[in-house]
Amino acid sequence: MATIGFFDGVHLGHRTVIGRSRDVARLLGLPSLVVTFDIHPKSLVRENNEVLLLTTFEHKIELLSAAGVDIITFINFDPDFANMPAEKFCRDILQEKVKARAIVVGDDFRFGKDARGDQELLRHFFQHRGVDIHIVSKLRIGGMEVSSSNIRKFLQEGDVERAALFLGRLPSARGIVEPGSKRGKNLGFPTINLRNLKEQQLPKNGVYAGYARYDSHRQKAMIYVGAKPTFDETERMIEAHLLDLPEQRENLYGRQAEILFLKRTRDEMKFENTEKLREQLEKDRRNILDILREDHG
Repeated sequence: MATIGFFDGVHLGHRTVIGRSRDVARLLGLPSLVVTFDIHPKSLVRENNEVLLLTTFEHKIELLSAAGVDIITFINFDPDFANMPAEKFCRDILQEKVKARAIVVGDDFRFGKDARGDQELLRHFFQHRGVDIHIVSKLRIGGMEVSSSNIRKFLQEGDVERAALFLGRLPSARGIVEPGSKRGKNLGFPTINLRNLKEQQLPKNGVYAGYARYDSHRQKAMIYVGAKPTFDETERMIEAHLLDLPEQRENLYGRQAEILFLKRTRDEMKFENTEKLREQLEKDRRNILDILREDHG
């Protein structure tokens, strides 16, 4: 029992397909299997088209497993694979490698060289091979398709609440906590800092209410995404001030943390001096604490 796709974000639309796959697998007495890829197909197929991802490789595996997938098979999406004809994909991957007895895909699923494969080709290829094809219609919320590209658009606009609605969870970014310049500490707002996030789709620059998660802990956080224009820096990064236990940050250096975005509170700003910045940060902290007190998620 197989379903195929990149599944970036493992959003509600993906989980609808996976849920159908799981149901069919249960009826057939088979494990549910996802066939996915190591890189986003568009990043290789289209020149100069780097795709920023909603989930890291490891996070995607966690989410697929949590959705009830029994087996995850990764395919190296290299130029040879990108140029594989759709019929060869059906034969070599789905029939011989995966040995699929049933296949579940979304109604917009495309595969093979130049994306020539579709649901009709799947049905035609497998109609005499004893493999059932199940097509799942697109999920829509408020008339808009639930898709990874739409969620990226929401994040680019800073609309983390709408992104969360389509994801079925808070949007987030993951990285290794690094020591910073200590400016936040000197201002009374020590932070944990995540850099080297160039492959992840971050929300629009600004300040957010949210959470920092590490190990099994989740702390309330005041989050900044941007490049610190007050100090004329250019590298885009995440800084999170831990509102419950700010002194905990030094214990996190070198460890992975996940920053979860609940609500955008203001745009990125450049301040005349550090005192003006400190005053604004104090306002931000009060506002964000009020927002997080009302969050029961």
